[in-house]
Amino acid sequence: MIIRDQQRALKNIPRTAIAVVLASLFGLSLVLSATTRAKASDIIRNDGFKWTDAFFHYPYRSLSETGPVLQIVTQEYQPAQKNLSSFKTKLSIGGKTYEHGIGVHADSYIRIQSDKPLAALSAWIGIDDGTSRLGSNRGNVIFSVRTSGRELYRSPPVRSGGPAIYINIPLGGATLVELHVVNHYENPQKNYADWAESSVTTETGGETLRLDQLKWGEIGYQPSDYPFSFVYGGKSSSELLPKWTHERKTTRVDPNREVLTETWKQPDGPLTVRMEATHYADYPAVEWLLYFENSGEKDTDIVENIHSMDLVVAPGIQTPEKHYFRLTKTDGDRTQPEQFLPSAVDINQGEEQTLSAGGYGRSSQKDLPFYNIEYQGGAMIVAVGWTGEWKSVIETPDGSHLHLVAGVERTHFRLHPHEVVRLARMLVLDWHGDPLEANAQFRQLLYEHYVRRLAGQKMLPRIFGHSGFSGMSLNDSTAAQYVAAMEAYSKIKGVEGFLTDAGWYEDGYNRGDGNYMLVNHKLFPNGIEPVAAAGKRLGLPYGLWFDVEMNTKGTYLIRSHPEWFLSPPARKDPSLDKEVNRFQDPGQYQDPNRYLLNFGLPSAREAQLATVDHYLDMPGFGLYKQDFNGYPFPYWSSNDAVDRQGITEIKYIMGLYEFWEELAKRHPDFVLEGCSSGGKRIDLETIKHLSIAIKSDLAGNHETDQTSMMGLSQYVPNTFPSVALTTLDDYGFYSSLPATIELGWRVYTPNFDFTRANVLVERFLRVRELLVGAWYPLLPPTLDKTLWVGSEYYRQDLAKGLFLIFRRENSPYSTVEIRAHGLEANAKYELVSETSQVTQEMTGQRLMDGLSITLAQPRSADMIVFRKVR
Repeated sequence: MIIRDQQRALKNIPRTAIAVVLASLFGLSLVLSATTRAKASDIIRNDGFKWTDAFFHYPYRSLSETGPVLQIVTQEYQPAQKNLSSFKTKLSIGGKTYEHGIGVHADSYIRIQSDKPLAALSAWIGIDDGTSRLGSNRGNVIFSVRTSGRELYRSPPVRSGGPAIYINIPLGGATLVELHVVNHYENPQKNYADWAESSVTTETGGETLRLDQLKWGEIGYQPSDYPFSFVYGGKSSSELLPKWTHERKTTRVDPNREVLTETWKQPDGPLTVRMEATHYADYPAVEWLLYFENSGEKDTDIVENIHSMDLVVAPGIQTPEKHYFRLTKTDGDRTQPEQFLPSAVDINQGEEQTLSAGGYGRSSQKDLPFYNIEYQGGAMIVAVGWTGEWKSVIETPDGSHLHLVAGVERTHFRLHPHEVVRLARMLVLDWHGDPLEANAQFRQLLYEHYVRRLAGQKMLPRIFGHSGFSGMSLNDSTAAQYVAAMEAYSKIKGVEGFLTDAGWYEDGYNRGDGNYMLVNHKLFPNGIEPVAAAGKRLGLPYGLWFDVEMNTKGTYLIRSHPEWFLSPPARKDPSLDKEVNRFQDPGQYQDPNRYLLNFGLPSAREAQLATVDHYLDMPGFGLYKQDFNGYPFPYWSSNDAVDRQGITEIKYIMGLYEFWEELAKRHPDFVLEGCSSGGKRIDLETIKHLSIAIKSDLAGNHETDQTSMMGLSQYVPNTFPSVALTTLDDYGFYSSLPATIELGWRVYTPNFDFTRANVLVERFLRVRELLVGAWYPLLPPTLDKTLWVGSEYYRQDLAKGLFLIFRRENSPYSTVEIRAHGLEANAKYELVSETSQVTQEMTGQRLMDGLSITLAQPRSADMIVFRKVR
């Protein structure tokens, strides 16, 4: 029997639509609106490297010198009218008539762009009285005013028959203003709305211009003139930066990377803004990072609403029915089977999607901070590098332009004299062509330029023993038992280390977290040194677990330096209510006895470095695991002053990166593992600073491992996520294969099958080099146990790859058809099935057209290794 639905999904649709069916989509070509050499109405359509070149041509919008321009972007039902209602009667609201204004019908979207900064917008707003002639008084709308991605005003629901509402909205020097009227529940066909006596006032000279008098035309949609945006002293960066002193410096790092440093200095003021951007020659990608510095002797004004990314993508996917964009987002690690599960959503005109860390302060707890935007002809990959609370809003006002903003979620602060902060690192790859290839290229970009190296060498996926996954008690296992486990693991050729999990210190896991200078001598009578020495003797680099950030009340460091710690919030943080808690682990996260070490303090960081080094400097060490069990965001936010919102978090995260950088500098050949109650801190920055990160604390669920590794493989090279392997069967082994493997075998038991274990480790070592190249989905990621799933890993430089195929336990289908990707059509490839050992030869075209795979038994798997032979 063949899985007909899955066959058709990959065989009977155009290749460009495969990403839609797979819901693991990839690819996209990016577009910016306008450049300094273009008219405001122009849209620069750049593919690949052309886009990355255009990225640096800011300010993007060239403002008209002829005065403000008004554009009707969206107008449902009847056309907008000057000085009349939308059905061409005199403007009238609540029985009062008006001579001037604009009549619209919801949903309506108007843009106003001005060559001069605007101070205010005023109008009388309401439902036009003409709706009463339509036999109903039930029109109901909401008016709003936006600028620079911010909503300045939102009306209450406005209904027919009510009086006009007068608004006078400060615009703070904006040069692009958006006016929206949207339907609100009742009778949308009756929603004729008026902006009566509407006008804008310029900042310079105070000139007032009625909207009906403005030039009506086309405006290039570009909310920010730079690839970022912020508000300073109430004014937008698009208005401020052209007037500031500007310097540009270019540095060639290596043949494939050029770093551009842009500096904007406030005239007669203390603020300096710096952007460091990396332009890649080998991938169509740009990375950039913002810094804000107070170089003066007094506090700055308020810096707020910082968006490290503020870009526009166009055009949308076009069908006869609509224009839209497709977002592929991926769940974070919620310690549930649905972890890292990708899903696709179409963003239609007037809609938006919001992705975030979820209010916890751990970057991949709610959403993975990588996503894919598909539009007409291509795809764009976006990565947010911030190991704290981030947010990205993705919206399209008209279906043709997609506005992307992202960055640290909470920014509203003054900087003290000589204070410097950095924000989220942004990375964008633009791909023109096959959307699936965008993700394949992005993974290789990360492996080449971001993945941490060991002693200067590129790392492959690792395999090592883990005490906790091996069933050893956290708080009761002894030094002798750990040495015995290492001796057993040393019988398996190729195992690359052994890690002792939490609980080796006084008072044990949770209660004793922080007592890292106090070894539990009941369990380790001679300390840690003999255990590490045993690892050295056996050729297994040894490692220990630490949670250097969250400590328990009464433990060693809190007693020594209570001033270094952020106290638990005095009351329950509203972001951690029951509704949000569906994304959390049950347990200690609201424990009032848990204190957060303030990594923003250099002295606190140095103390923890000294603690960690006390052990890592012992002969035999080669592993370090840093866990983080807690929600930091309430600690950060409750310690911020009103005019310093976000500063505690920013300083903390900056200090955390410095801690990791120093740790890597001191121990360049150590494997540094991250953990955050599982995989809740997987982001661009942790990939840069750490060697691996455990995917989840939910171990042994094979279907979850298969699907979640597909979700992570969209973006993350498979050196970085680690997966527990607790069984010796093929199905479990292949479920854990495409990752760094943390062995959880009971090697210390009398009947353990070392022969089988050696076979599996040898198999992993033989193919692990193939896991760091391109990845393509062969079948849709799903947790459905009646279906199959499958992935392709391919190294183009080696002309070699593998297919991983799984038939789930409830699947009645014995055969499935897969399609390879990225191969040379006319080349010949040799395929070897690991299960059957059958060898066959096929052309690349044949493999890309379709290959039938048969697995006779449910709950079975196969790995097919292929290589180009001619």
